[in-house]
Amino acid sequence: MIENSQHITISLTILPQLRKLGYDYQVIEELRSIQSVPQNTDKEWLSNLRSIMENYLRDTGKLAHKLDGVVFYGDWNSAGDVREFLRETGWLSNAETRHISSIYGFLSDSGSHKRESFMNPIVATYECWSVVELITHRIENPVKRQRIVRPENCVSVYRLAKQFVIGIRSDKYRGRAFEIEFDTNLMEMTRELLRKEDTPQLWSLLTNETVNDGLRNRAASVMFGKRLNNDHAHESKLKEDLRLYYLNNLDMNHWLVFRGIALALANKARNAECLLDYIRRIMEDSELIEKNLQETYLFYKDRGGAKKSYVSTIANIEDCPTSKCLWEIFYVSRQATLGDKKICQLLNRRMRQTDRLVLSNKSSCSNDLFFVILSNAKKKTNH
Repeated sequence: MIENSQHITISLTILPQLRKLGYDYQVIEELRSIQSVPQNTDKEWLSNLRSIMENYLRDTGKLAHKLDGVVFYGDWNSAGDVREFLRETGWLSNAETRHISSIYGFLSDSGSHKRESFMNPIVATYECWSVVELITHRIENPVKRQRIVRPENCVSVYRLAKQFVIGIRSDKYRGRAFEIEFDTNLMEMTRELLRKEDTPQLWSLLTNETVNDGLRNRAASVMFGKRLNNDHAHESKLKEDLRLYYLNNLDMNHWLVFRGIALALANKARNAECLLDYIRRIMEDSELIEKNLQETYLFYKDRGGAKKSYVSTIANIEDCPTSKCLWEIFYVSRQATLGDKKICQLLNRRMRQTDRLVLSNKSSCSNDLFFVILSNAKKKTNH
């Protein structure tokens, strides 16, 4: 059984270290106030612990910012932003970050909000001190992995991604993040910062016909990601909602929007129905094909970057089903020449994998359309 004496022992060791490290005096005094747990405690004690933990983590973040010289572009009032910052600067491991997040969540649910959970005040206090002890240890003993210190261009990507996320949460689509072209780095950073609760805001942007199609495309592109991990019900509903939105609202005058939806469903949800339909439609219009290829060039900065990335994806036959790389096949098949023998051989291998094409059970498409998409490749590989 955890006793009050254990809190006192830890605090007597830790508090002097915090003073030497330069923690704020008020934060230290707040921690001193929870050295022992009064006999008659209530949920206000748990709420107080949560507040003290928030202040401690915020001050730790500012200390990391000061000592490591890493620029923090998040929200100091967001416990999640601060935890992520500490993880990225090497002050916490991934597992430690999740552990602290779970303690914070338990305190929030027990001492605040709906108060649906129960947490023993003595155990809760011990957990808080264990977090303080862990982080103090990490300051002197960093995580044994390469610490992430973003170069200037990466810091800029983080700042832009953060500005985009904050913007959609407030329905204010203003600032440089909403004006520049989307690329692979910005897309991945944006996915990292989004949370499961952001789905309504992303959907609102996607379906907002008063904003430009590029922003709507971006909303579709980041719809799936780590934020949906382990929530299969949410993810499944989102897949179906996107599929129905595509089928019921398709307008090729806004091709960029529906391109984003089709690619998101194929690449992240393994549902190729909409992408097959989209490719079939643009193949009827040479000008639209060129616009789509140009969009890919912009995303990868140049033609060479796109081709190299796509060829690598297509080559990964064992782990990447054909349904997940249809666009890559379409793109490369149009760019390859008879001199690209290795690429032609690779496309030929993919053509023999058509039985692996995974479509939605509700799809009206057939594998015949796959051969239509590969018409250019077939002409080349037959030579």
